[in-house]
Amino acid sequence: MKSKYVRFEKMKCSTTRWYEVSLNSGNLDDDYNTKPYFIMRGFDYVLEIKLPFLSSVLTPVKDKDYSWDYEKSYGFSLFEDHLSIRYGLQTDSSKTEQRFGMTLPWLDYDNVRITLLNLDYTPFTELANSSDLVRKQMEELVPKMIYIFTDVDATEGSVIVHLEEREWRVGRHWYWKWLRLFKKPMIHRYIECNFTKETGRKKGSWKGGTCSLHKPMKKLQTPLDCFKEWAKKEGLTNVQRIQ
Repeated sequence: MKSKYVRFEKMKCSTTRWYEVSLNSGNLDDDYNTKPYFIMRGFDYVLEIKLPFLSSVLTPVKDKDYSWDYEKSYGFSLFEDHLSIRYGLQTDSSKTEQRFGMTLPWLDYDNVRITLLNLDYTPFTELANSSDLVRKQMEELVPKMIYIFTDVDATEGSVIVHLEEREWRVGRHWYWKWLRLFKKPMIHRYIECNFTKETGRKKGSWKGGTCSLHKPMKKLQTPLDCFKEWAKKEGLTNVQRIQ
């Protein structure tokens, strides 16, 4: 729903952990929010209410050296693991911006393990603290699958796929590692895909098509089904494994 003064809609964002409550002055450089507005985000939705009657008391600040305005904002937001508290001018400068931010330690995960997997999900080798050269060598040796498909332009494409498992633990810094006693590790499996040529809806464009893909597998999902899920969104058809 979107009207002259109210906007309520589902957020177009890849994360569900985005919460915000704030009162803002608006910015004359912003095509939509040129007047004060209140915004609330959470649970995949955003509510925005324009408050033009506050224009006389809540105004942006004109930069002395340049032609743009700086917005004033009062409130807080939580995006993924980062908490931001805003209490005035937002200049994008650490010297003048009135904002405090911090990473919440119980949400701050550290990647402690990367394991290349055999096709039966048993470990092939671990890559923790490995150099880029060693990683590349191991990725060449790890067992792989080959999928073929019909691309968006009706040509045949192919992709080479191997499996990875990654583990995260809370406590990125040494003084927060005690939190690991109270929180289980987060472990996910992924398909790592390298296409033999650019693929997908944007192939041939100035931006170019997809050349590689790193996609998490859902619980009990097979690698092929995981790839098909992405392929369907991208417009690829007739996906099948040949090796």
